[in-house]
Amino acid sequence: MKVCLCTIFILVNTAGQLLGQSKTIDSLSAVLRMEHDQQKKSDVLHELASQTWDYDFERALAYAEDALKIAEAEEYPLGQAQAQTDIGLYYYFKGDYDNALARYKKSIQLLHGKLYPSYPAYTLIRIANLYRVQAQFDSAKVYYQLAEKVLDQKDDNFSRSSLYQNLGIFNNDQSNFSDAVHYFRKAIAIRSLLRDSSLIAEGYNGLGQSYKGLSKLDSAVIYYDKAFAIARVTHNVEFEMFYFINRGEIHFLQGEYSQAINSFSKGLEILKEHDFQRYYVIALKNIGQVLDARAEFAKAFDHYQRAMRMAEKMKSRQEIAQLNGSLGWLYIHQRIDSLAIAYAKLSLKQFEEIHDKTGIAFANNLLGFIYYSRKDYEVSLAYYQKALELRMEINSQRLVSATLFNIARVYERQGMYQKALNVQLKSARYDLSESNLEGLVFSYNSLGTLYLKLGDYKTAESYLIKAHNMAGEISAPLQKLESYKYLGSLYKAKGNFDKALHYSEKYIALNDSIFSMESVAKIAEMNSLYDLQKKEQEILLLSQQNELKQNQIQIQQARISFQNFFLIASIVGIVLLSVLAYFLYQYYKAKSQANEQLVNLNKEIQEKNEEIEAQSEELQETNESLRMLNQELREKSEEIQAQSEELTEANAIISSSNRNLELKVEERTSALKQAYKELDTFFYRSSHDFRRPLTTLMGLAEVAKITLKDTAAVELFSKVNETAIGVDRMLFKLQSVSTIASTDLIFGEIDFNRKIDSICDLLHASIIDKRIRIERNVTLSRPFFSYSAIIEIIIQNLVENAVQYTRVESYINIRIYNEEELLKIDIEDNGEGIADEFQNRIFEMYFRANERSKGNGLGLYIVKKAVEKLNGVIIFRSRLGAGTTFLVTLPFDHKFS
Repeated sequence: MKVCLCTIFILVNTAGQLLGQSKTIDSLSAVLRMEHDQQKKSDVLHELASQTWDYDFERALAYAEDALKIAEAEEYPLGQAQAQTDIGLYYYFKGDYDNALARYKKSIQLLHGKLYPSYPAYTLIRIANLYRVQAQFDSAKVYYQLAEKVLDQKDDNFSRSSLYQNLGIFNNDQSNFSDAVHYFRKAIAIRSLLRDSSLIAEGYNGLGQSYKGLSKLDSAVIYYDKAFAIARVTHNVEFEMFYFINRGEIHFLQGEYSQAINSFSKGLEILKEHDFQRYYVIALKNIGQVLDARAEFAKAFDHYQRAMRMAEKMKSRQEIAQLNGSLGWLYIHQRIDSLAIAYAKLSLKQFEEIHDKTGIAFANNLLGFIYYSRKDYEVSLAYYQKALELRMEINSQRLVSATLFNIARVYERQGMYQKALNVQLKSARYDLSESNLEGLVFSYNSLGTLYLKLGDYKTAESYLIKAHNMAGEISAPLQKLESYKYLGSLYKAKGNFDKALHYSEKYIALNDSIFSMESVAKIAEMNSLYDLQKKEQEILLLSQQNELKQNQIQIQQARISFQNFFLIASIVGIVLLSVLAYFLYQYYKAKSQANEQLVNLNKEIQEKNEEIEAQSEELQETNESLRMLNQELREKSEEIQAQSEELTEANAIISSSNRNLELKVEERTSALKQAYKELDTFFYRSSHDFRRPLTTLMGLAEVAKITLKDTAAVELFSKVNETAIGVDRMLFKLQSVSTIASTDLIFGEIDFNRKIDSICDLLHASIIDKRIRIERNVTLSRPFFSYSAIIEIIIQNLVENAVQYTRVESYINIRIYNEEELLKIDIEDNGEGIADEFQNRIFEMYFRANERSKGNGLGLYIVKKAVEKLNGVIIFRSRLGAGTTFLVTLPFDHKFS
């Protein structure tokens, strides 16, 4: 009765707060209109932003930006610090953590160590939260401690409750769930004195997360429901969204997929209006897990990849590790063991880096299951034991029981029935202590089958009947079905064929009934999934609209950067040509002086002199050709400048049009497509236009090498030719970028042997020079259809990269094969290899790990883009001094629109 009265009191108080908050906003707006003191006006805008965050991000940001302008004009440090923290909070919600951190640190700098109420403690907590969500726990702990020191000097209950709340979340993230419960209860106690229901709801939500981590799902639901009750009364859509996402996770853990889908669908509906990027990642991951459980693997993979891109952009290491683990489960469900192991080990490594005990246990459990399915029982047991130790340390008894159940299955599969029995009895004791009836049904059925195998029919019958009765009490038809099957087997073994027939008939009847119920449930799930996917598309469209402004600006900047690059390259070319002309002039001058001294020599010398004069005339012609090429490059520079001015004007037009973006989405989308097309055309034409004079220059250099007799001149023209070839290769790489972006490529069957022959011919000189042994093995069970140009770009760049970094008298092994619906391109060399510190950067544009490299840093970047264009994956392994292997995985069905 006390709990009910307390809940009623909170809800009544909350309703009053909601009305009060609306009045507060109206009152602050009125004060803002009448206030003439600019510093006070800045403070009022800060209060308006604080009151608005839970309802409208964009409106709160507008208040904060107005406050910053006023505070800067007034040179008001506290106002500037408050506004900078508020703007940082906006970027935090949007997932732009770099901008958020910059704003928070600017706020701290503005205060210069001064102590204000809530500042800088509030900002220090925000910085700690930012490091926490990126799993940089050591840095987060430092800032929490700094905030605590500041609060020790101030009586600020609001900020102290915020510190305790976030320390609770911090301990949750590190799997210290008991400590987390302690901090959440301290935060709720302070917030109850402040009578702030929204903050109390936040504390309840944290307690729910802690109890979920402890596998006390019933307790978790109680606290989630308390938070939700307050959120509904206050219309706090943020906490409502948290509730639906968290509740969906509970449904999923309990195997209630339809209810999970419905909860996630409601959460996505709120995310359409309340763009909280981190929870969108969590929602996508959870939906992917439901789709994986329903064997909709392609859709699950799509959700995981979308979530991964967002998490990587936000640098959310914990979410990245969880997503890699989910991909491991996805691949093991598809029986792609190699990828499952790779992702599981990657997930384990990432969890270990951030010291997430729950995550480490999860990854070990996953690896245990993978090796169990591969019948590698010793390795499986080793991973399960590691997971068990961590879960016992965390004190998550349901998960301990589940891991013991898995270990017992391994012993049973090995025929070690007595050992399996002992472990299964431990699992049942944990389930019994937690009143985990569903887990008990599984344990009792498993104990019954083990006693049956050991020949103890009486004990087996006892456990199977317990499982049967308990399955009926908790309405678990699948477990009841299993007990019917096991009882039938038991009585058949005992020779009691009447009872065996009786339970067999019950098994058949219940199986038919379950099939009918599952059909109805499947239809309901399909309808829910349709609604869920519809909401996801709506959110995606809104995100695209929000990003359109940034994308348009980035496109303009990219164009200008691209043109500036070529302008600089042209200037460098002109300088080089000028230096060349100077040396040619000096050479000609020296020859003329020599000719004057040789006038009186004999006829043979005279003939030589005439020959030199003829060569001099040829050099003059060459100089004239170079002058014309210089003029052509100057004209090209002027053309680029004119295009830059046109782009500046276009940028001004786009900036003006952005004010009405929401009314002109379709028009702007069409304009953006046209802009992409123009950029691609410019890219393609510019590359070709620059290659034409370069080809002329290379031809002239070759002619000079043949006709000239002077050794210094021949060497000079060789250097010119080598430089021109390097620039030509760079332009060819850039043309590859244009090819990848093109949608007009030819789709057809790929002849890999012919492709490899063509690439080896192209690199023939380097292969012969280094005496490299090329080995190939193309084994495909069926033809592979794709875009020939992109496939050639992938293989050529990987082979060229291997040739460049391999040693003399080494090998390059090219293997192309398929595994079910996946094509594998495996290129291995025993070259220099890649140092560990550079391995996470090799796909970056213009990155070169070796200072001696003659490459331009584009090859592997282009390969990554080409593989992604075909919806594929590229991974590699390398060891310094031992060589490198690249593995490209492409789906057979990858035609893009």
